[in-house]
Amino acid sequence: MNDQRIKRLILILALPAAVLLGACAKKPSAKSELDVIQTLSPAVTPTPAPSPTPAPLVDIGGTNVSADTVTLDLTRFEFIPDVLCENSRYFRDLKEIRLGQTELANWEIDRIRDSFPDANVLWETELLGDVLPSDTAILDLSKMSEEDVETVIALLPRFPNIRAVGMIPDSGITQLSPETVGRIRNELPNAEFHCCWELYGQLASWKTTELRYSKQKLGNKAIASFRAVLPFLNSLELLRFYDCGITDYDSMVALKNEFPSVNVVFSVEIAGYNFMSDTVLFHCPLLRDKHTERLKYLPDILYLDIGHNRYITNVDFIKYLPKLQIVILSITKIKDISVLAGCPDLEYVELLNTYIEDLTPLSGLKKIEYLNIGDMPNVKDISPIYGLTSLKMVRICMRTFNHVPKSQVSELKAALPECFVSDGPGDPTTSGFWRFADKNHTYTERYALLRRQMLYDIPKWEDRQQNSPSRLEGDRER
Repeated sequence: MNDQRIKRLILILALPAAVLLGACAKKPSAKSELDVIQTLSPAVTPTPAPSPTPAPLVDIGGTNVSADTVTLDLTRFEFIPDVLCENSRYFRDLKEIRLGQTELANWEIDRIRDSFPDANVLWETELLGDVLPSDTAILDLSKMSEEDVETVIALLPRFPNIRAVGMIPDSGITQLSPETVGRIRNELPNAEFHCCWELYGQLASWKTTELRYSKQKLGNKAIASFRAVLPFLNSLELLRFYDCGITDYDSMVALKNEFPSVNVVFSVEIAGYNFMSDTVLFHCPLLRDKHTERLKYLPDILYLDIGHNRYITNVDFIKYLPKLQIVILSITKIKDISVLAGCPDLEYVELLNTYIEDLTPLSGLKKIEYLNIGDMPNVKDISPIYGLTSLKMVRICMRTFNHVPKSQVSELKAALPECFVSDGPGDPTTSGFWRFADKNHTYTERYALLRRQMLYDIPKWEDRQQNSPSRLEGDRER
């Protein structure tokens, strides 16, 4: 009995100790908790990325093509041009279209190009036995004959990038006429044509810079031949005819105007002598009024001396010579100089011994430096020249000196104090310092220059004219 009590007592005492030991036991770590959670939670499988959606297919007329196509080779597919063009908006990435050697009409190719402005459209065409790509830049037509013309012209629009066209076969001479080549050129206005023709004994090609013809009896019919060839002579700078039987001067002027990049020069027959159309010097002592009209074909004249032509009464032709710097009309029967008002560059003017009465046309010519109005019986009023402030010398003598009021001479000197007014009764050319600086006949500086400009030191006037410089050289001495 005592034993049972002892056992009960031990159990009563042991129970609180067991509770206390349970409360003091170590707590589980965070890791172990996480392990537990992971162990207890179900496994999570990652969601795979969605597959890209295939580009839609586009119908091009018999074939479906992916809309993201970059290069479309139509030599591999059946297609209908109208359907292709109508669905062009779906091909946003398209960069190149290949048509191959196609039988499409030119307008159909143009429509495809217009429908795909951002794509390079390529095709091939058979021309004169060769298959050529559409981006051909240099077109060789040297084998072409007259029979091929219509076919070639029909196919030229298929080559939009042509920069040059070769027309010279192995013989070195273009076999097609300029007129035929001109038809081709009309289709390719921006291309350079490489041609070469024999033109009245000379080779004329796109590289030729000068063509000169002298004393060849070409006649007026030659003008049309040169007009036909000139569009193809891209490098030509000078075309010159001397005494070649060409008398249709109006047509020559028209030719010159039609091709302004070419210096077209031709001889003009005046009073039985040939004068080049680009001459800057004209001196002829054998003129009559009937001859002077042809001076309009010599518009580059700078220095004009028609003095001592006692039968000249009219100088209306000067209206065609606006570049004049020197004009000598002395010892003629001229009465009216109104036309001189249109020559603003006049610097040296000789009017002595003429029948001119009115000097008003000179009043606006502000560049005149030397003026000879000596021995002019009809001049009574010199006031129009009071305002010519560039004047360095005025020669007033003999009949002019006798008829002009002395008060006007004084007014002229007062108005132009820097101008030497050579007034007196002496000879209008040999006295008064107009030509000579002293009694030894030493030339004045201006007259010495005049002699060089007019080539007076060459004894024969005909030889002077033959040695006349061209317009490009005319301003070398001022």
